[in-house]
Amino acid sequence: MDAPSAATNTSASLSKGETRWNEIWDSYPQGIAQLPSLDSASFRKLCCPEWLTPDGIPLNEDSVDLYGTTSNPGASDENMAAYMDRLRILMEAGALGMLFPYGMQLQKDRSWVLFNRSYKPVGMGPGTGQDAWIVYEDWPVGVRLSDLDRRTMADLSCTGVYDEEWEIPGQSVHFWEELSVPTRSARNMDAYLSKLRTLAVLDGRSNSRAPWRYRLGRYARRVVSDVKPGVLVSALLKIWRP
Repeated sequence: MDAPSAATNTSASLSKGETRWNEIWDSYPQGIAQLPSLDSASFRKLCCPEWLTPDGIPLNEDSVDLYGTTSNPGASDENMAAYMDRLRILMEAGALGMLFPYGMQLQKDRSWVLFNRSYKPVGMGPGTGQDAWIVYEDWPVGVRLSDLDRRTMADLSCTGVYDEEWEIPGQSVHFWEELSVPTRSARNMDAYLSKLRTLAVLDGRSNSRAPWRYRLGRYARRVVSDVKPGVLVSALLKIWRP
């Protein structure tokens, strides 16, 4: 993390109950993921059943829904497994560092912020604010996880052991480390996907008045715009929606 961004000061009191979240969210520095290995075949595999025609062609070549009403990951183990396979494709295509959580940090209001490899909130990366110090509490990105217990935290951690310091605001739980980079081996990837699955079913509430799942989904629809090799994919940050 580096030096402060001017944009961060606009939302400092958002988590205290203000209703300006829509304006603040629109100013969120949106990261753009370059996915050079994502070809047409891989893109079709990313699409949920509702996003494909009977001939297996994506309904829209500029964006993709990773799941829909009948393929909701929370509805069945089969749906969840299919969703995890789509996430695997995205990570292997180059989305791991920015669009997936590297860990999470406890805040003073007892919410957790999921951060990427650059220690910025998931989805924030190259582009606006790349070299800025990100003050997590200045953005509506905290999630209160009411059913997060010590055993679950240990399972999420790359150490596999619960650390009492995680109860202190400002301390972070890391999901993987350099020796367990998900894209380095199939074993690492399976272990990380298991953690994402755990996160997906946790009960969470936003630290702002806007439902956190809605905000993440709204951001996902804006994060990318094309599907040709070397460009972008949208509707990704629905990882934590049951």
